[in-house]
Amino acid sequence: MKAKTRAQRRGRIRKAGARESNGQLQRPSVAEIRHATVEARMRQHGLTLVQAGDRLAGYEIGRLYLRKQIDLVDVEVCDDYVQTVARFMSLTNPQHPFPKAMDYLMTIKGQGGEPSSEQITRARNRYNEWLLPLRGDQELGIPPQVSGNALMTFHGVVFYDHPAAGNVEPVRECIAALRKKFR
Repeated sequence: MKAKTRAQRRGRIRKAGARESNGQLQRPSVAEIRHATVEARMRQHGLTLVQAGDRLAGYEIGRLYLRKQIDLVDVEVCDDYVQTVARFMSLTNPQHPFPKAMDYLMTIKGQGGEPSSEQITRARNRYNEWLLPLRGDQELGIPPQVSGNALMTFHGVVFYDHPAAGNVEPVRECIAALRKKFR
């Protein structure tokens, strides 16, 4: 009886594990977190240990490069395209356009306060310049170089990190159109 009342006075049972000097459970180290991340990438995306540890394994375009389905210039073109679209969206749309873990808007620095009309115009012109090879322009008589389905697949892979497992050709088609214009 006495043992039971003593246990009740002590409070809840302590969790087992290593502790810090202040008595709290130790948090996992950066190395442990990285190891778990690499293991998860290997399991989910079928990458080797070296590939899963690369920074490019964190998003689908990078994984396509690691699988040698596209080359490094294609990755750079996609990154430039994404940053251009992110800049345009951040200046014109108040809400966050990309619901994925990789936040492209955080890579863009130097925008403080309200955007000026010049900034918006520059961003819109750059955005339209990037989209012209993909969508075309009927007024200018420029036909689109890719189909609508290819463009939607490309945007799904680039912005929403959808896997392009058996559907790499539409992504390559869009990258080729962008690469022809900007490289």
